[in-house]
Amino acid sequence: MDTAVKVGSRLLIGGGQSIDQVESPYVFASDDAGKTVRRVPLPAIDGRQPSTPVGDFGVNSREVIAFGAAATNAYDFHSTGTIPFWRSADGGVHWTSGSITGMPPGTQVHSVLYASGHWSAMGGYAKAGAFYDSLPLVLTSQDGTHWTRTDSSAMGTGEITAATVDLAGHPVLVGSAPPAQVQAEHSHSAVRFRLGRRRDHHGLATRRPRLQHAPSAAATLADGRVLIAGNRDLWLSRSPRPGRGHES
Repeated sequence: MDTAVKVGSRLLIGGGQSIDQVESPYVFASDDAGKTVRRVPLPAIDGRQPSTPVGDFGVNSREVIAFGAAATNAYDFHSTGTIPFWRSADGGVHWTSGSITGMPPGTQVHSVLYASGHWSAMGGYAKAGAFYDSLPLVLTSQDGTHWTRTDSSAMGTGEITAATVDLAGHPVLVGSAPPAQVQAEHSHSAVRFRLGRRRDHHGLATRRPRLQHAPSAAATLADGRVLIAGNRDLWLSRSPRPGRGHES
């Protein structure tokens, strides 16, 4: 399992399976809080299932968007690749499929979000000559079917690893980047983004914390605070002020 989300009372679980060294995506659904699950068929793309797991779900009322975790050039760093997605209008019962071409080398999607009236799928890709995801990737859509790649150059470096929506309805994007001097140690530094710009000075800390593992999840709690989590690290935002967004 790679991801899970609730749509009303239904739990959707997404991931991938490998049979004879061929990976394919799956979605399971449960209407009893996970006690029993059933597999939901995902329609093929161009006659076959893509070789990538489901990376994340995004939800808006009964509409669900699922994205493949990796484009066809995610690991071989070919100059252009294709990434799959699926859309459901009925809470994950029935799905349609599609794909986005022209993805840059190393493309991976880690988070799907609905906020401010549109969908965003976010992750990272590799800058020229690099063999790791080092630049933020943002894809946007009004209808969940037609997607456009957004210019993310103003966000600087670092891939987007998680996202949520704060109390004011603004996206909160979490990213990480391996500092050049410690790449061999697999360390990361954390940073918070806003769509269209970077927020170094209002990020997770005054100095970016150096981590052994990148932040991998973000959620907004019932009291409005934002929780960001990695394998060994947790951050919790301050309580929101009335009528204001979050402060870290």
